[in-house]
Amino acid sequence: MKTVITTSLKSEVAPRKTQLVTLSQVSRTPRLLILALLILAVAAVLWACFTPIARVVRGEGRVIPAAHSQVIQHLEGGIVSEILVREGEPVKKNQFLLRLRDVQASAAKMEDENKLEYLQARVARLSAEANGKPIATLPSSDEKSAAVRSEIAAYEARQMQQSRELAVMDEALGQRRNEIQEAQTKAANLRDELKLAQEQLDVVSHLRGQNAASTLEMIDAQSRVQRLKSSLTETQTLLLRLRGATAEASARMTEFQARRRADARSELAAAQLELERTQQDLRTQSDRLMRTEIRSPVDGVVNHVYVNTVGGVVRPGEPLMELTPAAESVLVEGKFRPSDRGELRPGLKARIGFSAYDYASRGSLTGVVEEVSADTIADERGERNYRVSVRIPHEEQQRTGKPIIPGMTATIDVVVGSRTVMEYLISPVYRMVDSAFREAR
Repeated sequence: MKTVITTSLKSEVAPRKTQLVTLSQVSRTPRLLILALLILAVAAVLWACFTPIARVVRGEGRVIPAAHSQVIQHLEGGIVSEILVREGEPVKKNQFLLRLRDVQASAAKMEDENKLEYLQARVARLSAEANGKPIATLPSSDEKSAAVRSEIAAYEARQMQQSRELAVMDEALGQRRNEIQEAQTKAANLRDELKLAQEQLDVVSHLRGQNAASTLEMIDAQSRVQRLKSSLTETQTLLLRLRGATAEASARMTEFQARRRADARSELAAAQLELERTQQDLRTQSDRLMRTEIRSPVDGVVNHVYVNTVGGVVRPGEPLMELTPAAESVLVEGKFRPSDRGELRPGLKARIGFSAYDYASRGSLTGVVEEVSADTIADERGERNYRVSVRIPHEEQQRTGKPIIPGMTATIDVVVGSRTVMEYLISPVYRMVDSAFREAR
């Protein structure tokens, strides 16, 4: 009997212990869950209190050219020969955009080149004549050209004429010199004869004083001396006249050569002046023809092509194309609400996302606020906003890997400060309390 009761008691006690253990475990699970939730709540509160989040004001904007558009024009105009670019095409500095054909400039340049060659040959010929030297080399690569042949022929003809005239003058001068030599010889002979005649007269005079010579001999000796003196005087006079004529002929020859050189120098000065004018005209025509190949003045994008017909006529000064220069930085112009004006100022950083690209995956670009308008500006719908200009540096542009073109729309988030998550959460409470107190008053 005791054995049965003991066994029954043992069997009843075992389930009770199991139930107590299970109840203990069940009652501990909610406590752990509550503790975990409390820890998470405290961590969340601490994170909200100490984690700063950027405070931004948002606006909508678009990309504008950082530099003014440039209108490509042509000074003289012409005929369109070739169009090398299209609208929207990016171009580099000095890249060919358009070619024109200027028939008048081409003809004028060819005429100036021929005239220049002629004047260079003429200057070379006149320089040789002015300096009394032969033509060494002519400044022409083609010695068989008509201008060179003409000037060589003119030089040879003038030299031949000058040689003939100088030969005639030299011959006349030689004759005068021969006559001078003859007169000098005659004068010397007359002096010798006069000396002998004078000695004879002296002897006859001495003999006459001694009555050894007749009066007739005395008169004859005196007559001979007188004739010789007269002949010597005439010869000396002739000699003086011949010397004067010789000097005059020599001076005339020198004057002839000097006059020829002076005339050559005068013609040379006029030819050099005309040569300079022709060179200037040629440079002008070359520059004009060079301008028929129209190049891009800057790196940029072709906005508009005004000339679309090959063979069409372009008037002087007519616009041909419009380029937007590519700047080192991009300028984004945005519109912001008047309520955000107090937060905006130049120098603040901004995040820009372009609608043309998936900036959610690519990330936004960073820029700097460059300018805030002094007053609100009305848009086409009549809404008034502040205009804010944000500049994106060149390094930031390269992050996209794609071009940023004027006209693209963008979202601008200007970072105006930072505050914690808790401040974000309780700020509505502050506003409600403040509003309630104002209403209570």
